[in-house]
Amino acid sequence: MKKTTLILVSFILLVGLHSAPASGANLTLPTGGRVAVELINSYADYHDTLSLTSPNAAIVLTGCEVEAINALPLELLSAKISQHGCRVELDADPSTAGVQPFNAGDILEFNLCAQTDSDPATCEFFWSSNPGINSDGKDHVKTTELYSGDPDVGGRVFLLEWEDQYDLGDEDFNDLIAVVRVVQDTDGDGLWDDWEKFGIDTNGDGTVDYTIPGANLNHKDIYIEIDYMDCNVAGGDCAAGDNHSHQPKADAIAEVVQAFADAPVPNPDGNTGITLHIDVDDAIAHDNVLNLGCFAGTRNFDTNELPRSRADGVSTANC
Repeated sequence: MKKTTLILVSFILLVGLHSAPASGANLTLPTGGRVAVELINSYADYHDTLSLTSPNAAIVLTGCEVEAINALPLELLSAKISQHGCRVELDADPSTAGVQPFNAGDILEFNLCAQTDSDPATCEFFWSSNPGINSDGKDHVKTTELYSGDPDVGGRVFLLEWEDQYDLGDEDFNDLIAVVRVVQDTDGDGLWDDWEKFGIDTNGDGTVDYTIPGANLNHKDIYIEIDYMDCNVAGGDCAAGDNHSHQPKADAIAEVVQAFADAPVPNPDGNTGITLHIDVDDAIAHDNVLNLGCFAGTRNFDTNELPRSRADGVSTANC
């Protein structure tokens, strides 16, 4: 995708470092609240689908996709067709209006359907977080509490690592990796508290891949990365001798940051405003034509093109 000034607002993903020992059993929530499930990673050959057997919950919001499988309980996500980092948010009591939280002490029982072929009628292997009902009697999921004992996020974030092969197969427990989170975003900025405090482990290997510099659990943060076109970068379409750049001016950046800081937005720390973090990043080759891609049922933005719009006002229809 080509761009003049690309502003990428990064709302980021995933887990953390400090953890309690892993166990293989149903997940008992030590803390009540709304619950979200996120797909972190998958290294499986099989088509694996995670579902919730109990309690009787409902999906209120999802960015994940599921395979067409018969007779499964509440399907949450399928690893092969869902974007890593996708999220499913649950309602603990579908019979009551509004999104209801889970209670401390609620027991979540999950299942993993492993399909070795394309037949949607059957799961060749069906594993429960309750090992007592598995056909091989084995624990097929390791459940680890992350940030155990932390005063802010302890008892709220759990890593589920599944093994999908009979008799535990290669025992790598990386066939489907998910995070179950009792939702906590104290300042309401869209960044989980554990992300802001500990950083983000994007693949579930226990190592932080991203930190969020300057994040504050109690004050709203927004993070923006700006790439900009520059005629001094090779490969562009600037005329000979044209060396203009679209790099944002430092004074303009400062004014925008101050405008957000002055916003009359309340925060848990008692101060108003939003902390805007702007990273002026890469200079890229100049191109008058923006190829945005069409949204006609495709996930590949480069497959089709919207009508091309040029800086000189000329448009060419490509869709």
